[in-house]
Amino acid sequence: MIEDFNPWWASREGVEEVEIYRRYAESEVRWRPDLIDRLSLRPFSLNFVFGPRQVGKSTALILLVKELLERGAHLKSVFEQTPVGQHLQRLGW
Repeated sequence: MIEDFNPWWASREGVEEVEIYRRYAESEVRWRPDLIDRLSLRPFSLNFVFGPRQVGKSTALILLVKELLERGAHLKSVFEQTPVGQHLQRLGW
């Protein structure tokens, strides 16, 4: 199941199979969200990204994944788990 959320674990090109990335790549208008630069990439960092729907959170994260892989990050050192459609109370928060 975790591999389903992280298709780049199989190959670096796996990130390009993610629907959000495909829509971004095919879009006429593209930008690099500044959220990417505000996330901590220090060892053992844990980032929580939350906010209103449709503001670019998932797009920013998939672009960050692509950048990290292009910089040579180990495939399985980049992990994403997105609890889409779940209330935080149900997740135990």
